[in-house]
Amino acid sequence: MGRRRRKAASQHTASRRQGVLSDEEASFEQSTLPQIQDLYLEYAEMCIQYGYLVMFAPVFPVCFLIAALNNVIEIRGDLMKILYLGRRPVPRAAKDIGVWYFFLRLFTITGCFTNAGIITIGVNTWKLQAGVFNVESPGDDLSVDANPALIPFDYLAELDAHVVFLASVILLLGAHLGHELLVPSVPKWVES
Repeated sequence: MGRRRRKAASQHTASRRQGVLSDEEASFEQSTLPQIQDLYLEYAEMCIQYGYLVMFAPVFPVCFLIAALNNVIEIRGDLMKILYLGRRPVPRAAKDIGVWYFFLRLFTITGCFTNAGIITIGVNTWKLQAGVFNVESPGDDLSVDANPALIPFDYLAELDAHVVFLASVILLLGAHLGHELLVPSVPKWVES
C-alpha cells in the first residue's frame, strides 16, 4: 500500500511540474490541503456589512460604492481560497440561510427607524445652518436658555420633527412591505 501511494505521489509531482493535472491528480492534491473553516464567519461578515449599510446610509451615501468594491475583492479572495488554499467544503442541502434571514430582516426594520431619525435630525440641522431659526450674531448670548434655536429640535419645530420622523418611518416601512409583497422570494425560473 505504501509503495502504491509513493508511486502515485511521484507521478503527481511529475505531472505538476508539467503544469497539467488530471481530475484525479487535482483531487489528490486538494485532499492534502487543510479543511476550509465553517461559513459562520463569512455570513457574520456579510450581515455586519449589510447592517451598517442599511442603518447608516444617509450619513455616508458613498458607503454603497465602497461596499460594492469590497464585495468584488472579497469574492475574488474567497474564490482563490476555495480553489487553491483549502479543501472544498462538502455541499449540504439547506432549506434557507437559517437564523441569518432573521438578522437581515431585523437590520432592515431597524434601519427604517435609524434612517428616519437621521433624516429628522438632518432636516433640523439643515434648518439651523440655513438660518431658518434666526440665530443672532456671534456676539449675542449663545446659551440654550437665551436662544432656543441652538437646540436641534427647538420648541416650535418639535412637532415638525415628530411629523417628519413618523412620515419617514411609515414611508420606509411601506417600501419594505411593498418590496416583500411584490417581489417573490423564490424567482420563477428557480421554481420550474
